[in-house]
Amino acid sequence: MSVTIERDQLPATFWRPEPRAGLVSLLYTSRSTIEFTPADLDDLVDAARGRNLARGVTGSVLYEQGRFVQWLEGPAPAVQRLFDRIGEDERHTDIEVVSYRPALSRIFADWGMHLLSGRTESAPLLSGGALRYVESGRRPGARRAARGLFHGEDADFEALLGAPRAALPAQIEACEDVFEAFGDLWAEDACRDVDVAVGLCALLKVFRRVRARAPQPFIQPGGSRLLVAAMPGEQHFVGAAVAAESLTGAGRRVNYALPDTSDDICRLIEGGEFGGLALASSPVFSRGHRLKAIEQVLEAARRHAPGEFQIVLYGHLAPEMSHLIGDGACDAGCCCANDLGSLFSESRERLLM
Repeated sequence: MSVTIERDQLPATFWRPEPRAGLVSLLYTSRSTIEFTPADLDDLVDAARGRNLARGVTGSVLYEQGRFVQWLEGPAPAVQRLFDRIGEDERHTDIEVVSYRPALSRIFADWGMHLLSGRTESAPLLSGGALRYVESGRRPGARRAARGLFHGEDADFEALLGAPRAALPAQIEACEDVFEAFGDLWAEDACRDVDVAVGLCALLKVFRRVRARAPQPFIQPGGSRLLVAAMPGEQHFVGAAVAAESLTGAGRRVNYALPDTSDDICRLIEGGEFGGLALASSPVFSRGHRLKAIEQVLEAARRHAPGEFQIVLYGHLAPEMSHLIGDGACDAGCCCANDLGSLFSESRERLLM
């Protein structure tokens, strides 16, 4: 069976235009048709490793309870040819493409193919190339609301948000509790990556619907405008939308952007309209594996920013990102959008919340 990656086969949430040149990444899942022993898996990966490197393809594969999750990255033609071969392999079936998109850089540059078998390697889990450290949700009802959003049922989440006139900080906390619940459910194998993406889109739709009926906040006159942007390459752009709503509710003038590359961010900064940047990563997964890429985006933004420009990182931050705070590229970082307003201050305190 030859499997060709077509736009209309992919969840709309994950689709990005094909790059004119350079790298792409592909994430797919499948179900094994035979029982793989540890020795079988080692043989499978050993055979793939050399072939992949010869084609310029790197990646990782997770095998657990008869399911494969594989991440491939490399030149688009090479990834397509390899995926065609994978589709013809009768040792697995039910192949589902979860993500196919341009890649700013390689995540697994040193791995022709690396095997993760089970959930015993350093506790992190593979999710769309994302390493996430499991935490539990906080608010009762968050898990039920998350499950409902997976299936397009939003009543529980809307109840969690409360009336449109409810305090915005409480509504943002409710969103972040559901973000955590998404991550917990994924870690328990109760949902797939694509379910998380669908749930996040449904959450944002309900959140915006409720906020549209709320009284409009007073925007402070004067002062610089803030740029709120999703991290280039970030699939979970909902974090940026929630961050923008929080800062608007705090009375700040905000522009919201979904840049494709760090160059897009730099061009916006060079326009001189903004006094600060809130750069949002995933609100669900820690993205610790993308540390180097995030560093590069922050460094590029700082090089193009004026002297008093503030940069704040927001999202489900990995512990290893703490060194980014206060190193000159980033002024502060937080995992709670309600903290963003206080972090953009004249004092430019370097805090990790």
